[in-house]
Amino acid sequence: MQTRCMKNHPLNISEDIQPLSDFKRRTPEHVRRLGSSRRPVVLTVNGRPKLVVQDAQAYQDLLDQLRRMETEIARLAVAAGTR
Repeated sequence: MQTRCMKNHPLNISEDIQPLSDFKRRTPEHVRRLGSSRRPVVLTVNGRPKLVVQDAQAYQDLLDQLRRMETEIARLAVAAGTR
């Protein structure tokens, strides 16, 4: 499985910040867009950020990438003698 890096799917402020009420009204459309864009969407309540939703596979890829980075940082720390 190829992991996509978040830098390939940055947050697009004009498209990826949506009111929660709009997400509720048009859930199927938002779910399709989440799957195709692989970008997270910030949902707002009263104009303030409240939730972040993301395609499940994109989220798993992000967790996998984080785990690899943590492993590499630990390896480099051991190699540098700091652990």
